Amino acid sequence: MEVVLHVEGDRSQGPLLVSGVVINYTLLQAFPLVPTPRLVNATIETDNLMASVNHHNEIQFDIRKADLNYSANNVPVGIMSRTQEGAFWTVPPAPPVVTYDTAKLVFDTKQYANDPTLTLAKEFAFPGESVQFTISNLTSSSPFSLKVNETTVVSDTLNSGGGYSGSFTYPTIPRHSQFLVAQDSTGNFAFNFINPECSITTGNNTITSSCMLTSNAVISGNLVVKNNSVLVIPNGVTLNMDLLHKRIIVESGSGILIKAGGKIS
Repeated sequence: MEVVLHVEGDRSQGPLLVSGVVINYTLLQAFPLVPTPRLVNATIETDNLMASVNHHNEIQFDIRKADLNYSANNVPVGIMSRTQEGAFWTVPPAPPVVTYDTAKLVFDTKQYANDPTLTLAKEFAFPGESVQFTISNLTSSSPFSLKVNETTVVSDTLNSGGGYSGSFTYPTIPRHSQFLVAQDSTGNFAFNFINPECSITTGNNTITSSCMLTSNAVISGNLVVKNNSVLVIPNGVTLNMDLLHKRIIVESGSGILIKAGGKIS
């Protein structure tokens, strides 16, 4: 397979035209590259009356999977920018084809299977709760660390396949969504997200660390959100309480985030 890009025209006479073609040497077929490549001009402002001058040109294009007609996991793809070939019998003869730039790349249909992954056994967790996790496709036998935001929760060594299975204790961190990163000594990393789950009782409730309400809840007492925390009520979840006789108190720096489809009634 080869992708050939054509840039035609004279900038002094008007805008350049960009087109592309996909060549299948196995089937001896060629067809237009869809969607049509795009020529992007970047400009900069000069000190001379703030005039804009062209800084560089960039050709942006997409290669559809279907166009590659691949049957192997790794498909070599060549990309070439050159002048269009003319007929040799013209008078005067057509100028020779000039190649300006080439690039070689490999379309890996199984790349996703080789990417590092960090898999969690649960999407939500209470602070202090144990969370099972699995790492795959990091560097063989490398030391690694697992962090929740900036807090290190596990430090150990990967197995010979670059994997690891274990658990960590979910920390108390004043944010409503936690970013997890497992990184080895070479810099390779895998990531995931987890949300702290709210522990709601039927009486008075005080939220002191950010959390998400994961199911409908009924409160008969007051609700206080403090300590720079955020209570998140997601889509499809309702917090029921007697708003006529009970109070919701949100201290400075804290808040309640009601997402679309969530509600307090």
